[in-house]
Amino acid sequence: MESFPLNPFQEKLLELKSAEGKRRILIQTKFRVSLYTILTNYTWIGFIQKRIDNDLYNDLEYLKKLQLISQGVRVTADELPPSNAHLTHIDITSLMIFLNILMDDVTRFLKFLFRGESTPKTKSFDKLKKTINNLEGPKLEELNRIIQNTDWYTELKDLRDKPIIHHGDRDSGIGRQGNRIGIYLRYIQDRKIREKFISNLEIDIICGNVYCFLKDLNEFLCKNFDYLPLEVIKKKD
Repeated sequence: MESFPLNPFQEKLLELKSAEGKRRILIQTKFRVSLYTILTNYTWIGFIQKRIDNDLYNDLEYLKKLQLISQGVRVTADELPPSNAHLTHIDITSLMIFLNILMDDVTRFLKFLFRGESTPKTKSFDKLKKTINNLEGPKLEELNRIIQNTDWYTELKDLRDKPIIHHGDRDSGIGRQGNRIGIYLRYIQDRKIREKFISNLEIDIICGNVYCFLKDLNEFLCKNFDYLPLEVIKKKD
């Protein structure tokens, strides 16, 4: 991923030396630790991405060498790159897990920025998406648009829940589709085997979606910094 999208907001926090009333939360350690948690997870995801790039490069080169062997070309063991399908699988599934954790970290961070008798549920991003629609307040509609503009999140959550956590196949190995190389995340649903091919292309799309979400969130937080935390109330029936 690129540089941490919430850096501008973090800089505004560091410039804030004191705050009173409801804004006191912005200078409290627990709030700033929640933001640092997002940064740490984001950094780890970047490291995982670099490992995956290396994994898939070696896997592709390994398959190319095997293809040469099948064509009768002599290839020595020293010429084979250090390809390991298990490590590739671990790194890609780890990426899916940590991206989901990142979205939940963002939700717990946002918990500090809602103030009122009724606030959205912030145990997970999924619950936040569903419950924030029941609330209203100054600037909340703008934030809600950013949160709801995440149709890709359902697939990200499903990739963790179905093939990785609950109904997955751990023996899918390395797959290739043309010039793309990756793994198949497979799971059983309704007595059928379903799968999702994950290569660098899919990873770039998924990570790009998360990055754009964080960038939009940062823009909102910076623009509405003086309104934080947001006052929210339950919508009237």
